[in-house]
Amino acid sequence: MHRLHSLARPRRFAASGYRCLCVQLLLLALFCVYGNLARAAIVQDLYEVRVAVADKTEMDQAFARAFSQVVLKVAGQEAAMEHPLLQEAAENARQYAAQYGYVGQEPNLSLEVSFVPAAIDRLLTQAELSVWGDNRPAVVVWLAVEQNGRRELLGSEGGSASLVAQLEERAAERGLPLVIPLMDLQDTSRVSSADVWGLFLDTVQEASARYAHDAVLVGRVYRGGEGLWSGRWQLSVKGEVVSDSASAGSANEVLQVIVDRVTENLAQRYTQSGEILAGDVLIEVADVASLADYAALTQYLSSLRPVGSAQPILVEGNRIRYRLSLVGSPEQLREYLALERRLRPELDGSPTEGAERILRYRWRP
Repeated sequence: MHRLHSLARPRRFAASGYRCLCVQLLLLALFCVYGNLARAAIVQDLYEVRVAVADKTEMDQAFARAFSQVVLKVAGQEAAMEHPLLQEAAENARQYAAQYGYVGQEPNLSLEVSFVPAAIDRLLTQAELSVWGDNRPAVVVWLAVEQNGRRELLGSEGGSASLVAQLEERAAERGLPLVIPLMDLQDTSRVSSADVWGLFLDTVQEASARYAHDAVLVGRVYRGGEGLWSGRWQLSVKGEVVSDSASAGSANEVLQVIVDRVTENLAQRYTQSGEILAGDVLIEVADVASLADYAALTQYLSSLRPVGSAQPILVEGNRIRYRLSLVGSPEQLREYLALERRLRPELDGSPTEGAERILRYRWRP
């Protein structure tokens, strides 16, 4: 193997090789553009929240509610605000705001706050709580609702429009990317309300192939005994299926519970505690064909949430080996790499070398 400084020497390509490389880079660029259709969603405005207020005299209370909401959104866990450090910070929430302003007029007045991301992340880290990044798994949702003696799928034409709006509003509050099926001819020819009502995952997973997603949710919501509304659902993530149920006073409340529990489940899968060091991991990446590839790869690895730092240590041909210092576990790193899909696992490489763990991937498949 050569040492890293060999990367600084410019490579020379024959004319045909140069043209080939240009074509390859063009194809890779096209893949990056269209590949976004199959990647996890980037949650916009993760550190921005809006809370309703009666009037402008209750600013301190409104800031405290906004702070609690942004913590819930960023941490992904409802229990986060139980920490004394965050409860104390909520009393002085205005100092963590980058900007704020009022939207609307009384009595429909709201306070919109944009918090400083580094400040919120630092508080969570000090509280030994997880930070969930803005790159989050998209969930395609198939829900059947029974009301007024009729069953219909959310997203279809009918009385479900208000429920879809309430579902999306709650998901936005929790920072959960949802994909609501179009319920066009292609969907309705593949999935019926009976399929969703029966929680037939295989059927809805096949129909979900047309949508960019990382998880599939199928469930039913209906009015049960004693006037309560009930919901039963299944969440499928990477072949793992979690079943759950809940009851509440209204269909909207059931939908809120579904969103909350799905968010909690996914947050536990994809977050890490900033105070827990999981040691170093080696990752070897093939198909790094140019200095531009090297720079992009290094920046990409360093940007991943579970990665504290990415240090290139060896290069051999088009392969580069990095030492990653993690602030999460290797399993969480693999989850993030699977979400981004800019690296493809090498199946023919051995998982370990000596006493150190080595992950082997190919750059931009």
